[in-house]
Amino acid sequence: MSLGYRTILTTEATVDHLNTILEVFRTWLSNRKGFESVPTQGKTFNSAGAQLKTSQYQIGATSAFRWELVEDWDAPRWYKNSATSRRGVTHITLVYTPGLLWVWADVEPPTLDYVDSSHRARSELQPAGTPAFVRTLIDQLPLRDGLAEPLSDFQLVISALHVEELIRVVQDDTRLGAVYVSATPLNGNPEEWRTKSQKMVGAIQGMGIGYVLSPEATKAFNLASGFSHRVPAGGMRTFLPGAQFDDPSDSYNHKLLHPSSLQTGDERRIGRIIRSAQVARLGSTRLPRLLRDVDYEFLRMERLKPFESLPVVSDAEDKQLLDAVNVALVEKLKKAEADALQFLEDNYSQQDDIDLLQLEVDDLSRDVAQNYAELNGARDQIDYLRKQLLNLGNAEGTAAAFAPVPDDARTGYPKTFAELVDQVSNLDGVAFFGNKSDTEELDSHASLGETVVMKAWDAILTFSAYVAARNEGLFDSGLRAYVGQSQHGLQMRISQAKWGEGEIVRSNDALIAQRTVTGVPTAVAESGSIVMVAHIPLATHRANSPRLYFADTYSDAKMVCIGHIGGHLDNVSTN
Repeated sequence: MSLGYRTILTTEATVDHLNTILEVFRTWLSNRKGFESVPTQGKTFNSAGAQLKTSQYQIGATSAFRWELVEDWDAPRWYKNSATSRRGVTHITLVYTPGLLWVWADVEPPTLDYVDSSHRARSELQPAGTPAFVRTLIDQLPLRDGLAEPLSDFQLVISALHVEELIRVVQDDTRLGAVYVSATPLNGNPEEWRTKSQKMVGAIQGMGIGYVLSPEATKAFNLASGFSHRVPAGGMRTFLPGAQFDDPSDSYNHKLLHPSSLQTGDERRIGRIIRSAQVARLGSTRLPRLLRDVDYEFLRMERLKPFESLPVVSDAEDKQLLDAVNVALVEKLKKAEADALQFLEDNYSQQDDIDLLQLEVDDLSRDVAQNYAELNGARDQIDYLRKQLLNLGNAEGTAAAFAPVPDDARTGYPKTFAELVDQVSNLDGVAFFGNKSDTEELDSHASLGETVVMKAWDAILTFSAYVAARNEGLFDSGLRAYVGQSQHGLQMRISQAKWGEGEIVRSNDALIAQRTVTGVPTAVAESGSIVMVAHIPLATHRANSPRLYFADTYSDAKMVCIGHIGGHLDNVSTN
């Protein structure tokens, strides 16, 4: 199963703290989950059939307790697929060591399989929320995540004097959760923005910590963090552990939600994006060494359980046979233990390699983004100089070929897909009729990066340039010819386009329904709907392999219609 929630927190290892945690947990199991008692070892069930399993062990000065709660979750009211499993699993692990007490909780919710209103098959985790006992523990104990206190509410940083402590938290590489730093909009009220920020991010208790900067604190924070790590007024940045303000390239690791996204976006969608990204990151983050060792020990105990007890026989011959079986079982057990240990060691080693490769990929991604921007800067210059030469056609034109490109001739790229959707309306000859939420959700996939936004924007700029060329009489064929005949010298930034779908897609009503876009002008289609099969791959084997679907409707309405910018639509391999 996949994670829907994770928290890993610490506090001072005292008997009082341990007893508080156990009491909070027992109360939660009794009042909220209906268990009459909590066993110190073994299994118990409640009246609804939920199972609670308790395990514990002690090695040296380290004591560990683990509870596994397996229960059926209620489905959302709108969910009608009764065939899917409703099983959810909650793991709670306590580790008591000299000086430090660890609280580790994982929630694995059921999966929701359904077909959405666009006839696309969806498979997603049921929202897990924050377990009530975690919220209670945060309120009752001085828990910490690294240097930070995981308070339930967003904290308001009013004065520049308190920014120094926030910076220590942001730069702390020992914490595991994210830090959300939101800056009050210009002329905004910090208290009102704190309420809005908290509502947008939602229930992140135990997974992240939120701060809201007043205008004064925003200036102090941005002065200390530098241009690359700044938080603009009305924006929010998600700081992962160990921010490095002296390294501008490190800013790519700490995703920025731009002011336009926060002020105009749907709060529930933003919260879902933020939470999903944090859960995914925590699920892939390597556990602290102590917790890895504890986890392995519990797994080893599970392997031992089948061999804990064997039947007692009185017959000597049967006992002799049983002894032989015991020897064989012990040998198998030893081999299973050795294999399990080797697997875990190999897995940890592979994780180290994966972490290193991820760093290399991040570096390459930044290089690609920079090269892509430089390449398009050169394209801007070529387009501009060509126009100058065509207009002048003389010696002055030759001189103009070496002129610097004016700022208004350069392409200004949106930073996010949310910005991209908003900016499409400012272009002539292009109209977006797709689901805005599908497009904005791409911003939750950090693996896509800004280059994918740039690629989509280049395609849309090409659509606009194509319509302008048709209007001005500079080109007299369709968009497919415009893209395929780049020797025309006009603006063209589409490197790859697919102009149709396979026969299986075309003959499948459900798949065609996904590619049917409604709300188009009657000049395009009297019914107000049109099927779009031409598309541009924006990324492959990353995130959900997003695509941009479009239709050349210049002959009917003198524009290009865009119908979908979002995840890969179903086809024969996914249907």
